Amino acid sequence: MSAKRAALTAVAAGLILCGRLRAAADADSAASRVDALLARMSLSEKIALLHGVPEPAATDQGQAGYLAGLARLGIAHDAAALGIDVVLEPYINLDRDPTFGRAYNTYGEDPLLTGVIGAALIRGIQGAGIMAQAKHYLAYNGANDPRLEPQALHEIYAAPFEAAVAAGVSSIMCSYNHVNGVSSCGNRATLTDLLRDELHFEGFVTSDWGAYHASSSTDQAWQRASGERAIVVAASSRDLRLQGAALVGPR
Repeated sequence: MSAKRAALTAVAAGLILCGRLRAAADADSAASRVDALLARMSLSEKIALLHGVPEPAATDQGQAGYLAGLARLGIAHDAAALGIDVVLEPYINLDRDPTFGRAYNTYGEDPLLTGVIGAALIRGIQGAGIMAQAKHYLAYNGANDPRLEPQALHEIYAAPFEAAVAAGVSSIMCSYNHVNGVSSCGNRATLTDLLRDELHFEGFVTSDWGAYHASSSTDQAWQRASGERAIVVAASSRDLRLQGAALVGPR
């Protein structure tokens, strides 16, 4: 082996070792944080986290699997400590397609339970002075362009977002897919007629990364047609940036 090749091999080995050490350190750090949180929990709280607890009568619909949050642990304060203003949670799409690559992110297939869990997370995050962003609006469940009748749209796909709005969520993220043939991030029927006018959402809307497909000419047409008050943010895969018209102003 030449001296040059030996040197490159040594450097590569060093980088691999550093990467492994860093990964191990990150894993140790995460484990330490989990241990610290567990140490602050009572035995009854730990049991409740494993087995669930009776849901408050005001929201109980007889569904199984209710897990009460522990607001006193102040997990959202991590975001404040890092200077983060908006937490991109909760993920309140539904597990409608087991082959969908992000189905594991969901709270399951039940829109009612998903809405209850998502609303609890929103209250926990925003109770610490951080804005929550519910995602992904709408019907981001594995299909590129689902065709939805009004009843299914309202009772299944929009139901968790209705619960998020009722919980006072600050922001909603629109999704990559189309709904009934129209891009989710340029869809008057879902963003204005449903989200604004029917659900009375008063916060701001942000697109998922690269999910805003409109050109500047259609930006203007959409703004005139919908009167959308949200700021729609489009971004590349790495560099968050505003793109196109900033849709801000009174209706």
